[in-house]
Amino acid sequence: MGIPGRRIEKDYPPEKIIEMMHEHGGIIKNVAKEMGCALKTLYDQMDLYPEIREAQQLADERLDRHVVETYYETLDTLASMTIEEPSVALNAVKLGLTKSKKSRYYTPPKEKEADASISPAQIAAIAGENAELKKKIEELESKIGK
Repeated sequence: MGIPGRRIEKDYPPEKIIEMMHEHGGIIKNVAKEMGCALKTLYDQMDLYPEIREAQQLADERLDRHVVETYYETLDTLASMTIEEPSVALNAVKLGLTKSKKSRYYTPPKEKEADASISPAQIAAIAGENAELKKKIEELESKIGK
């Protein structure tokens, strides 16, 4: 990806990389793209110069705070409007806070567990509904000549 024989340290001293980290909100992929180097090269630089990693983490935290502050500003805006159901606006903001992976309030989706509490009677009822639906589909298909 990079230019063969090029030395990253020469073109991009740690101070320049730190500056780029702040410009890109700590998003390593974007910094590497601007530098024209592989992600591994940038990670190697971060390992070699701890101050680059610290700058990345600081910039990432700032971005995280900005995301949260933006949601709260949105909430304030929605709350100041005449909304019949303010809980709808609150729920929208809460959803944004918990779904954004950049948010400290992010909650990963829960694993769906198989529901073993279905009774045989419920299974029979579902099977009966499926049979009725299948019959209706066949009737409709025969009407349209399929």
